[in-house]
Amino acid sequence: MFEVESAWQTIFYPEEGEAQVAETTYVTGKYGGFRSLRLVVRRTRLGDPAQQALWPDWRHHAFVTNLDTDTIAVDQFHREQKPSDLVGRAGLDPATLGLKVPCSTR
Repeated sequence: MFEVESAWQTIFYPEEGEAQVAETTYVTGKYGGFRSLRLVVRRTRLGDPAQQALWPDWRHHAFVTNLDTDTIAVDQFHREQKPSDLVGRAGLDPATLGLKVPCSTR
C-alpha cells in the first residue's frame, strides 16, 4: 500500500503488541470528477504468542478524513469516536451500514 516502509510512524498499542500509522492520498471519481482524499491507515501486530499463531501478520484499518492535523493525532481522534458518531457526521444512515445505534430515551 505504501511505497516506502519509512512512511509508518510507531504509536502506542497495549498488551505488548505494536502499532503504526501512515497516510497517503486516495483519488476517487471518474469522468473528470476526481477528488483527492486523505487516507490514514493503522496497522497492528499482536504481541501474545498464542494470538500471533492466529494472526501472525499485520492487521490493517483504514479511514478517510478531512481533519487537518498530524497523522498520529487524527488516528487518536478516530479511535476515540463511536462508529455511529462517525457515520452520522458523514451524513450516512447507520442502519444501512449494519450498525446498531442505541435509541434515545425520552
